[in-house]
Amino acid sequence: SDAIYNWEGFTVCDPSQVRLLRSCGKSLYKIIYDSECLARKDATYSFAPKRGVAVLKSLAPMSRHNYDSSRMPTRKLIWASRLSPEKHPEILPLLILSTELRSMNISIDIYGATIEKNSHILSLFSGDHLCYKGTFSSFDPGWANHYDSLVYTSLYDGIPNIILESMSAGLPVIAPSVGSIPEIVQDGINGYLVDLSPSMNLADIVSAYAGVIDRMYLDWATRKSVISRAHKELESN
Repeated sequence: SDAIYNWEGFTVCDPSQVRLLRSCGKSLYKIIYDSECLARKDATYSFAPKRGVAVLKSLAPMSRHNYDSSRMPTRKLIWASRLSPEKHPEILPLLILSTELRSMNISIDIYGATIEKNSHILSLFSGDHLCYKGTFSSFDPGWANHYDSLVYTSLYDGIPNIILESMSAGLPVIAPSVGSIPEIVQDGINGYLVDLSPSMNLADIVSAYAGVIDRMYLDWATRKSVISRAHKELESN
């Protein structure tokens, strides 16, 4: 899904989606989405199905509630996703530099698979505060007691399973306000939202992430309530 296509005046990601819409988009009866944002967007396209769209929200796999919400910070964050341009892992070295300027003294462990054309990304992860840990097959609930937050940096997205799994396990999420993420992450309520806009340059984006990380550590007591609300909301859904 790293490819981006301009088709009929729209930007479309994922070649399989392009093939489907080109071949039978207008003849589809209904498309079911997992988020309101994507449903509203596709409903305006010329390939919208005859009966429009419907939304069926994803269910988070609930983890056992075994994290220690009263513990002190470990000063360690985790990034876990696919190592591809759309996930924006290239900002992580810059984020470390920005947090060092703020005297935050944190480190980021990176988990994720890559393909050959993106293998150059691995060369960016070096130094004492940025460590590539290899691939991962599933979310480890034990991360909630080892890391202070999941940092998610995707440039665009629907509702990522890794965010739902992290919130369920008691690991707070720091994620961008892109795509459908604001539908599930409410800043300071059940997670931490990085407010981004299309006009922001790379330096602004890095600064925005560093600011949210700093805010989490400065108000550690709020983090405890964030964990509790996130878990309760997902459990009730």
